[in-house]
Amino acid sequence: MIIRKHWNHNRIAILGLIIIFLFGFALSAHAANVTWTGGGSDNLASNPANWSGNILPQYGDDVIFDSTSKDCTWDLNVTLALLSIKSGYSGKVTKTSGISLTIAANFVPPTAPSGLSATAISSSQINLSWTDNSNNETGFKIERKTGAGGTYSQIAVVGANVTNYSNTGLTPGSTYYYKVRAYNSFGDSAPSNEAYATTLTAPPTAVTDPATNVTHDFARINGTVNPNGYNTTAYFELGTDTSYGLFTSSTISIGSGTNNVIIWVDITGFSPETTYHYRVVAANAGGTRYGNDVSFTTNPLPGTIQVNATLNGVTWTGSVNYTITGPETINGASAPATFTGKQVGDYTLTYNSGGPVNAILSSITPSAAQTLPSQGTITFTLNFIYSSPTATTNPATNVNGNSATLNATVNPNGSATTVYFQWGTSASYGYTTSAQSIGSGTSNVSVTANITGLAPATTYHYRIVASNANGTTNGLDVTFTTPPITITITSPLDSSTINRPDVMVKGTVTNTTGNETGVTVNGVVATVYNGQFFVNHMPLQDGQNTITATATDTAGNTATTSITVNAVTSAPHVTLNANIESGIAPLTTYFSVSTSIPNAVSTYQMDYEGDGSIDYTGTTFDNISFIYTTEGVYYPTVIVTDTQGIQYSDTIAIVVLNASQLDALLRAKWEAMKTALINQDVEGSVKDITENSKDTYREQFTDLSSVLDIIGNELGQIQLVSIQDNKAEYEVTVTRNGTTYSFHLLFVRDSNGLWKIQRF
Repeated sequence: MIIRKHWNHNRIAILGLIIIFLFGFALSAHAANVTWTGGGSDNLASNPANWSGNILPQYGDDVIFDSTSKDCTWDLNVTLALLSIKSGYSGKVTKTSGISLTIAANFVPPTAPSGLSATAISSSQINLSWTDNSNNETGFKIERKTGAGGTYSQIAVVGANVTNYSNTGLTPGSTYYYKVRAYNSFGDSAPSNEAYATTLTAPPTAVTDPATNVTHDFARINGTVNPNGYNTTAYFELGTDTSYGLFTSSTISIGSGTNNVIIWVDITGFSPETTYHYRVVAANAGGTRYGNDVSFTTNPLPGTIQVNATLNGVTWTGSVNYTITGPETINGASAPATFTGKQVGDYTLTYNSGGPVNAILSSITPSAAQTLPSQGTITFTLNFIYSSPTATTNPATNVNGNSATLNATVNPNGSATTVYFQWGTSASYGYTTSAQSIGSGTSNVSVTANITGLAPATTYHYRIVASNANGTTNGLDVTFTTPPITITITSPLDSSTINRPDVMVKGTVTNTTGNETGVTVNGVVATVYNGQFFVNHMPLQDGQNTITATATDTAGNTATTSITVNAVTSAPHVTLNANIESGIAPLTTYFSVSTSIPNAVSTYQMDYEGDGSIDYTGTTFDNISFIYTTEGVYYPTVIVTDTQGIQYSDTIAIVVLNASQLDALLRAKWEAMKTALINQDVEGSVKDITENSKDTYREQFTDLSSVLDIIGNELGQIQLVSIQDNKAEYEVTVTRNGTTYSFHLLFVRDSNGLWKIQRF
C-alpha cells in the first residue's frame, strides 16, 4: 500500500503534518490504516466489529471515518498518527475517556462567507474584508486572479474568525479579482461573491546622489530615478540653502521603465569656497517625489596667486586679497573695499586719499599695513602659480577572478598631465598600465584602466601616479582581492548595437573552489551548464543599456562583469519563445513565435537544434514542439519570411542539463539538512532553505528541538521526479510495516541562481 501526501503549493504548513506523521512512526511499530465501519450492535470504538477487518486501532495508526460511516462513541485511549474525516460524514465522535483527541462535533463544510470587498490602498497593496457566516470553519482560503480573463489560484490562508486580509507585493496599475472560501476538515464552502480592485499607479522613486567633478566654479549634480513603470520626468533644484531657488534645471525625460536611471546636470559659474544644496525631483501619474537634500562645497582657486607690487621702489610679494581704504580706482574703475585679484593680468591702482589722511593698503604678506603717500600709482601683476596634480586612488570595480577595473580621480591643476596606475601583489607593485594624457584643465578627471591576467583569490595593491611640469603625485595605496570566480560575457559584444528590444546573453563562469555557483544577468537568474550561462530575451531600453552579469557561490564569493550595448527597440523583429528553456532529458519543448514586422508573414522555418538544418517549413506556426533526448546546449532558430521576401530571425538557448550531476548536488543538500537535524543543529538545517521559507522552518525546527534527531532519522530517501527551468521536484518515501508513505520535495533556484529547498 502506498499513501501519498501532496503539498499545498501556497503553504509551508505541510511541514507540521509531515513532522507529526513521522513522529507517529517513532511512537509505534504497528502503524496501519483502520477504517471505522460502525457495523456492530453498538457505536463503541472499543468494539472490533465496528472496524475494518475487526481490528482495533493501535498506537500510531491512521484512523479513517468515511462518508458511509455511522456515529462513533470513542472509548479508546490511544495516540493516533492521523485522523481522516471524509467529506460527507455527518455523524458525531464522542470522547468518553482520557484520549487527548480533539474532534469537531459536526462534520460538514462551513457556510460560505459573504460581503467580500477589495480596496486598493497603494500601488502594491489591496485590502480585503468579508463577513464570516460560519461557526465551524478552520479558516479561510483567499483566491485571486489577475485581470478579468485570468484563472483563480489560492494565494493565502487565514485562521478562523479572521475577516480581513492584506494582499501585498502587487504590480502597480493592475486589476486583481478575489474570492474567499471557508474551510474545515470536511471540505471548502462555496466561494464568496467576487470583488476586485486596481492597484494605484506607482510614483517614481528619487534619490539625490553626491556631486562629482567639483571645482572652484563647476560641479556635476547627480540623481537616480526609477519610473516604476510610468512615464516620468525629473529636474534638479539648487541653492545656497535648503530653500533652493537659485537654479532649476531643464526637465529630463526618464521614460517608463522599471529600472533605476542615473541622471545628471553639469553646472558652471559657482563661487569658490561656497556651500550649495540640491535635490532631484521626479514626477509621474502616481505623484511627485522629492529626493534627499545633498550639499557640496566648491574648491578654492587652484594653486596660489602671486602679487608683485612696486611702491616707491620697494617690492614685496602679497597674496590674493588686500584691503584699500580711501578713494581709489583699479584700471579706471572704482575699486571695491576689498580687491580679490582672481583674474590673471596686469593692474594699475591709482589712489588719492583726498587730503592729509594717508591711504592704507594691508595684505597677508607682509601682514603689516602699508602707509602710502596721499596719492600715487602702484603697478602690479597677478599670476597663477600652478601646483603639481592632485591624485586620488578610488576603489576598483568589475573585480573578477582574472580581471579588474582600476579607478582614480586626478586634477591637472592647470598643467599638461599624464597618469598611469602601478599595481601588483604587494605595495612594491611591479606592473604599470599604459600612460594616459588627461590635459591641462583645473577640474577633476576620472581615470580608469582595465587589468587582466590576474589570479583568482589573490590580493592586489594599486595606486594612481600623476605627473606634470610642477611635480609628480602618488595616490594612496588601495587593495582589492579577486574572488575565486571568473565570469565573462561572450555575447553580445561590448558596444554592439542590438536592433530589437531584447537580447540573448551568454557567457562563461568558473570557480576555483568547486563551489556551486549561480549567475544572474541584470537580476534575472541565468541557466548555468558546464561553465556556461544563458539568459534568453534580456529586456533592453531604447538607447544605451548596461548588461551586468553577477556570479555568486555558496560561500558568498561574488564576481561581476559588465558591457554596454545600444538598442534600437523599434526595429522590426520576430521573437521565438519556448515554454521550457532548461531541464533534463527527455525534454519536450513547445515553441511559439510573435512578430513585429511591417508586412504579413509568408513562411516560417524552424531549426530545432541550431545545427543549420531546417526541420520545419510552413505557412503557420501552431503546435510546434521538439523532444531533446541528449544533454547539451541547443540553439533553436526561427526564420520568418514576409510577403516581400524579407527575412527575420531569432535564436534562443535550450539547455538539457546533466541529470546525474544535478541530482547529486540536490541530494547532498537534502542529506546535509537531515544530518543537521540529527545533530539538533537548527541553523545548519535551514542553511539550504530559501529565504522566504527559512523563518517558517526555523521556527518549527526550534519548537521541535528535543526530537530533531528522530525527525532527521525518519526523513526518507528522495527520488528525482522532474527538473524544469528553475524547479526540481522529488518524491520522498518512507516505508513502515509494509506501508510506503510518500510526500513531495521541491528545490528552486534563489535570487542568486543557487539551488535551495523551497518546501517539503
